[in-house]
Amino acid sequence: MKVIEFKNVQSGYEKIVVHKNLNFSVNKGEIVALVGGSGSGKTTILKLILLLLSPQKGEIHLYGKNTNNLSEEEKQELRNKTGVVFQFSALFNSMTVRENIIYPLRKIGKYPLDILKDLAYIKLRMVGLSDEVFNKYPEELSGGMKKKVALARALALDPELLLLDEPTSGLDPVSSEEIESILKKLRDLTGITIFMVTHDLFTLSICDRVLVLAEGKIVYDGKPEEIKFLPDPWLQQLFSTKRWKITISEARE
Repeated sequence: MKVIEFKNVQSGYEKIVVHKNLNFSVNKGEIVALVGGSGSGKTTILKLILLLLSPQKGEIHLYGKNTNNLSEEEKQELRNKTGVVFQFSALFNSMTVRENIIYPLRKIGKYPLDILKDLAYIKLRMVGLSDEVFNKYPEELSGGMKKKVALARALALDPELLLLDEPTSGLDPVSSEEIESILKKLRDLTGITIFMVTHDLFTLSICDRVLVLAEGKIVYDGKPEEIKFLPDPWLQQLFSTKRWKITISEARE
């Protein structure tokens, strides 16, 4: 089953065109990364998937449903199937960890508070955090812990799809590796589909496929270790770094 499918999509803002003839898909249970130079339109693709922006042309299918001409209620139903982790975590500083995690559940008003607290504990443990952070505020947490709390919040509604914008940005190597390990375990245990935007070459090693965005379209769709052969100037510069060589050698071990 295709969780995400873009068919000949053109997107942009008023008269500015960002993508032309954009075609790609993400299958259920895959971990797929989207990479591309600054200004290539990666964030715009996330907005399209979240139905915060409509395509100028073409079709976007989510969970097998054509999203063209959906009502706002139908769009929200699809959004509720999607968890999002923002680049800088975007936690509510005035809320505790517990309150941040249960926030999506309280918005839909589906469970009483005591059940919400139990669910928050479960999500916290799923991302490798102990109960001692439950009543702390974001300012009391390290960068890696904030990312984990943001991930726990994204999992609150038991989504079928997880979107991540630079999931390891600003983290030290140890914290980055922890996040990558958690993502892979989540996919393996729950079958969740993961789609991420990343510049971290190490993160590509956990991906099933990598999509390369350039000149408004997908110019590569395949295994991460093979994209270095693509004749793109930005990619060639990227793959000439030592980090890429280390990433690929580790992925093959």
